[in-house]
Amino acid sequence: MINTLSGHTNHIRDLQWKNNDLGLVTSCSGGYLTFWDSSTGNTNVQFYGKNKSIKTTCLFYDYIYDFTLVACEDQKLRVYTDKGA
Repeated sequence: MINTLSGHTNHIRDLQWKNNDLGLVTSCSGGYLTFWDSSTGNTNVQFYGKNKSIKTTCLFYDYIYDFTLVACEDQKLRVYTDKGA
């Protein structure tokens, strides 16, 4: 094992590697979207919807445009970057 990333308090639903292979994006059943530095195990930024009932269902990281597209249980798609929503 190289590293353990800790921070989600609910089941992890989805994950995607970022373009530099050190970054990782995860979503959990608690509604959090987290951007990680996998080499250190630290979170770069973490988002939680303004409406706390919004939960993520899946995510997709776009290598070309460097953003993460997130599908949510409220039937909306949201776009995030590790620099802010």
